Amino acid sequence: MSKMKLTRAEYRVLAKFMEQLRPTRQCMKMLKDRFPDHSQSTLLSIFSLEYQKRMKRSLVKHHADVIEDYYQRYRSEASEHPSDPVLLELANEVDLSPSLLARLLLERFLEEHQGSVSSKQVVNSMLREPSLIPDVQLAKHVEQIPKLFPAFPKLCIISTIGQEHEEILREKLREKNLSFVVLTLAETAARTVLKLSKFGAQGSLRRPRTADKWIGNKLPNTGDSPLILINGDVKRRSAPHDGVNSPADENQLRAKGYDKTPDIILEVPVAVEGHIVHWIESKASFGDEQSHHTYLNEQFWSYWNRFGPGLVIYWYGFIAELDCQRDRGILLKDCFPSDIVTLCHSPDQC
Repeated sequence: MSKMKLTRAEYRVLAKFMEQLRPTRQCMKMLKDRFPDHSQSTLLSIFSLEYQKRMKRSLVKHHADVIEDYYQRYRSEASEHPSDPVLLELANEVDLSPSLLARLLLERFLEEHQGSVSSKQVVNSMLREPSLIPDVQLAKHVEQIPKLFPAFPKLCIISTIGQEHEEILREKLREKNLSFVVLTLAETAARTVLKLSKFGAQGSLRRPRTADKWIGNKLPNTGDSPLILINGDVKRRSAPHDGVNSPADENQLRAKGYDKTPDIILEVPVAVEGHIVHWIESKASFGDEQSHHTYLNEQFWSYWNRFGPGLVIYWYGFIAELDCQRDRGILLKDCFPSDIVTLCHSPDQC
């Protein structure tokens, strides 16, 4: 069975080996040959993380004047050799990821032809669907990236992978007959306010040494949720009159920190390996030191404050030593747990 959890020492060996590799089919074969005990999906996820870190460190070299030089070189080469993978060759030469160079060239092209800088949304939509790019040649070269550099699929494919794993999680919960909901921003805000009023603002924001206080505590219910549960499936009601129906209201909630919610909120808490779980977060990536600490600070502790202890599934594995917050309410797994025990709030529910 392929390994998905690594020790810090094992991860460092992997990262060191990946330092000089580029995202090609050959590099993935080299990784699999060198580390046969690790799953290909885990190796790919780790390589993507490490390559992105390398690109971020090198960004300081790619200032405006340098980007202009890349653009002019690309236009010249594309004109002289229209059938060659010019963008990919240039990316290799200047040590930039093909996807990042494609973004820089596209932004520069749109600025030149539209007279202004295009929004991030416009650029992202064109990278997702190159046929939207008004220059046929540039569109063709952008479209070549996921074919020749499979380690960096298009943005839409990355998004789809995350959605697929969320659906896998929902299906696993249905198989176990576990009821769950997916919260809107308005629902998150309402439940947070109720929780603060019930437990007191100061007490609810502390991280306890153990999760014992959450045993038997059911998640507060507002009674007018925009989502309802029918046999484990989430259905949407007509919008409630809760004062949060406009984009402006949604933006206000985001400004107050309500923009992040777990993928799954369990209607009845469960126990996994002796730990209470109120929510589950799905991550279609490997959990390395940097990304996990970012998630802890920006997402997981926020979930804990609002909903109690929970479970994070890193589907492509994680560094084993990071699973050190169990007694404080954050449990890590690399697959859906097999030993789930449903907790009861009253004798009638057992």
